[in-house]
Amino acid sequence: MKRIAWAAGLGAAAVLAAGAVFGLRGSPAFGEDPRVARVESRAFVQSIRRSGMLTPFSQQDINAQVQGTLLEIVADGAAVAEGAQLFLVDPKPHEEALTEHESKMRRVQAEWTKERETLAKELQKARSEQEDRRLKLDLETLRLKEMELGPSTSDELNAKNQLENARNLFEALSEELTILESLAEDGFVSEAELRQKQLDTTEQELKVKDAEIKYRKLHLPDPIKVGEQKLKVQEASKARERAAERVEVLERNKVQAEERFKTRWTAEEKRLADLKANIGKTKHVAPTPGVAMVQSRWGMRYGPGAEVHPGRDVIRLSDLRRMKAVLTVDEGRIGRVTKGQAARLYLPGLPDRAFAGKIVRVAEKGRDEFESLRGETREYTGMAERQVFDVEVELTEESDALRPGLRVEVELELGRLDQALVVPRAALVREKDAVYVRLVTSAGSERRNVTVVGEDRLYVAVEGVEEGARVWLVTP
Repeated sequence: MKRIAWAAGLGAAAVLAAGAVFGLRGSPAFGEDPRVARVESRAFVQSIRRSGMLTPFSQQDINAQVQGTLLEIVADGAAVAEGAQLFLVDPKPHEEALTEHESKMRRVQAEWTKERETLAKELQKARSEQEDRRLKLDLETLRLKEMELGPSTSDELNAKNQLENARNLFEALSEELTILESLAEDGFVSEAELRQKQLDTTEQELKVKDAEIKYRKLHLPDPIKVGEQKLKVQEASKARERAAERVEVLERNKVQAEERFKTRWTAEEKRLADLKANIGKTKHVAPTPGVAMVQSRWGMRYGPGAEVHPGRDVIRLSDLRRMKAVLTVDEGRIGRVTKGQAARLYLPGLPDRAFAGKIVRVAEKGRDEFESLRGETREYTGMAERQVFDVEVELTEESDALRPGLRVEVELELGRLDQALVVPRAALVREKDAVYVRLVTSAGSERRNVTVVGEDRLYVAVEGVEEGARVWLVTP
């Protein structure tokens, strides 16, 4: 109910204003009832007026990008040019951090060089050992194959020759022993000489048997020796595998060490770049011309000696060369509001002075009209259940009268009718299912339903009445 009463009050004020303006437009002749107006036929411009607040078109919050102590800061309210220094943070701590980090990087590089050389030496030694183990295995394997394949042609020939030589020598000694035995019977040879010849013959016979055994064994490899050689091959193979595994481990360790160093070095280089960038970030300059407004924290305005932190706003820079007004348009009219459309702005106290502007932004998404109200106010009024859209209008002319914070009236032209029947808004009565005016007749007041085809702040264009007809501005 309170919302309805508030709206009704606004409507009554609009009726009185419309009646006053209509009277100035020269409709009722002198002596006619001032509560009555005539229907005019004329060109009609359909427009709407909305309140807005002037703000700088470009307004930036310049925040600190590094932590430190302010050495210099521009004066509050000073006009600055593009590129001018706004404030300076003490760069000395950041320069010291950069020097310390560069020293750390040199230590890291030296440590890596030493570690890399150690890894290379260990890997080279392991590869050399692996090669030795491989050659040892090849040698033992070759020996086993020779045992398993049997004697070579030369071995067999040598063994056969040794056997034949031993036999021939035995036969010769046997003949000599026979001769000596016959001589000994006749007393021509001593017993000692005969016994020596017998010993030589027996010894040579043994050598023949030994040669025969060796010749037979030449074609029958010794299984014990073959087994021993196989064990040697297995041991050599395991030794080679251990050496190969060690090489693989050392190679993997080398790769992992290189990756760790690369990762660490990348982080150190990034830190180095950040520290260098931080030195540059201690000086903050104006990205555009404007007026610098020094911000405050904990109730204290920033100044030399104050501590700043990254992300904290220190300066608000407003470009006062361009101004804009932000207003809202209801959902019923937003379809006829487009970017680039011309607009007129009026200041309080200068109702006849229009400033040119143009629409630079129309919100794509609407919001409830009462959404921007304070929470306690919204609890009292409730939601408007009507969508409005934010519209930004840029001023296209300059004037000393235009300052940020001023409330302005923005007029937007929604359409134009070359010929229309026009009545004051005060003559229009809107009900739930009908819109009508009250005609003045000889019999009194007559209700006439009309169709609204256009409207502005004070007048409406309608269909359903005749030119020159008189209508009541107030209830008769």
